[in-house]
Amino acid sequence: MAVMAQSAADADAVVSAAAFVGEDTTDFDAQPVNIFKEEKNHATVASSVLVFSATGANFQPSLQPTKNLASAYVEFLKKATSFPGFGEPAALVLPLPFNNSVFQFETNIRNVIKNDPDRFLIARGLRDLLPGYIPDSLLKTWLLSFILIGKPEGTDDVYIKFARVVLTLKTDKEHTTIIPEQDAKFEISQVKVNSLWVAQHADALASKIQPIVSVRESIDFFASSKVIPSKRLDEASCGRSSSRLRIQGALNDW
Repeated sequence: MAVMAQSAADADAVVSAAAFVGEDTTDFDAQPVNIFKEEKNHATVASSVLVFSATGANFQPSLQPTKNLASAYVEFLKKATSFPGFGEPAALVLPLPFNNSVFQFETNIRNVIKNDPDRFLIARGLRDLLPGYIPDSLLKTWLLSFILIGKPEGTDDVYIKFARVVLTLKTDKEHTTIIPEQDAKFEISQVKVNSLWVAQHADALASKIQPIVSVRESIDFFASSKVIPSKRLDEASCGRSSSRLRIQGALNDW
């Protein structure tokens, strides 16, 4: 009998990763207000808002264990997608039949978003989050979260895709992961940076959203401790390095 997926809020564990696709044209020497004012810098606006939202929701996967992060993830997603400088989120929720095959898992994700130009990167990113070893057999419902920031070459358009899968995992006596037959739940939502709104409110945003976080830094921030930022992810990302990440404690609501 197939296992039915639960909701993201019910997950026992959360595993996270992020990537960038396209061309990051950010001027890292720009003053914070110009990061928000100039469209060429808006990939960094996206990454800064994401980290600001996550920190405010206490979702910091690179610093936290995977257990008991579901409520923080849900709060992060709500906060990030409600940022007034992003357009209205477009969301899709679909069942993802799974019959024990990791290959089928990736293929099915590509198929359900077959018209998405980022389908290969999203499907592989989610597949790579499947844990091969689960030390705690009580962790049964898993949320796999993959965030993609995109800025197509030759444009100043910036988008963010939040892809996630909720599924049940089991373990054998050696704690090796077993994937039972099930209908997992696949969800993806997308927002676009409203560059005009962001530029118009640059002064207020520069005062509120701190620190400024580069794309590369946000990828590291969202990488769960089990997911070491790899050469493959670096190759998928065109984000340039910056060492200015400073995580602040208390952040105000929008």
